[in-house]
Amino acid sequence: MDNSLTMIKQIFFDKKNVFENDIVFIDGLWGCGKSLIGPIIAGMEKVEKPTVSSIFENISILLNKNKISFDAADTLFKIYLDEFTYHNQLGRNINLRMYDDSGVKNNPNFIKDFKKLFVRDIDLESNKFNETLISVMGHMVLISSDRLLNLPDKKIRFIEIVRHPLYVFEHWHSYLNRFNDKKILNLTFYEGNNKIPWFAETWKEDFINSSHYDRCLLSIIFCYELLFNKIKEHSHKENFLVLSFESIVFDTDNQLNILSEFIGKSHGKSIKRTLKNQNLPRKTISHGKGYSKYRWSKGSGDEELDYKSKMKLIIDNCSITNIENFKRIISVYNKYFPSVLINYI
Repeated sequence: MDNSLTMIKQIFFDKKNVFENDIVFIDGLWGCGKSLIGPIIAGMEKVEKPTVSSIFENISILLNKNKISFDAADTLFKIYLDEFTYHNQLGRNINLRMYDDSGVKNNPNFIKDFKKLFVRDIDLESNKFNETLISVMGHMVLISSDRLLNLPDKKIRFIEIVRHPLYVFEHWHSYLNRFNDKKILNLTFYEGNNKIPWFAETWKEDFINSSHYDRCLLSIIFCYELLFNKIKEHSHKENFLVLSFESIVFDTDNQLNILSEFIGKSHGKSIKRTLKNQNLPRKTISHGKGYSKYRWSKGSGDEELDYKSKMKLIIDNCSITNIENFKRIISVYNKYFPSVLINYI
């Protein structure tokens, strides 16, 4: 046996000397509305704008599939969190694009961040550095692995954004229709020539053999069931907060207070401008911003009419069994996160 290989297997990775900054991690499923909360958090006192990164999702998925050890995952988590902590405060992650979620238009502190470009270096031991809170935004971390919630040597506040399942359907359908594009960078696997999402491993045959509409519905049902179980498991933890898209839209002031108390920071002077840009609070859910590539539109202005139109799309294109299971998922969601949408079942 090769002794070098034996020694490699015995290595235990770690990073003990880490930055002590608090971390806010914003997570959610595809299309849940994380971009709505990002600018709000970025505008809080002594909070850096969220860094959008897929690395935490990828590490969590590798953990989920037993492709990486816990010590290696924890070490990578800490390395990248420290990298973002340093780079953000130094101004290395400033996004000058106008229309990105993390770009100029959605950064309430752009002038402050722009000035960082002219700073030669930063004092890592200063109160200004250590008291700054770092925020990171990822996808599907909670449902793949909850390891990040209890990461050793790091103080992480984990926020899960959830959204009514019916209102993510068109986003998921559009995304899965483009799943083979080169631009799609998710961790996936192949069954023959069929590209499969990581979460569909146990039902890959159903995914392959279903229509585009049904595979979308199956994916939502499966991921929301995982989500509900994870929320129930971690709901008692002080560093875990769940915010629904609907509550942010309709009950904005109360949710801002909850968010401020959870993070331990007050909202800055830019909050009024941020809320105005996001059109918060709203009369209807869709009266905001979104991506046309995901078939988003501002809707008719009639919430009930929009709801029924979205449901009709599913009823006209999906199997009866999947529709019934989807309605069951909606019922569970309404129980946990009631809103005006419960009136349209």
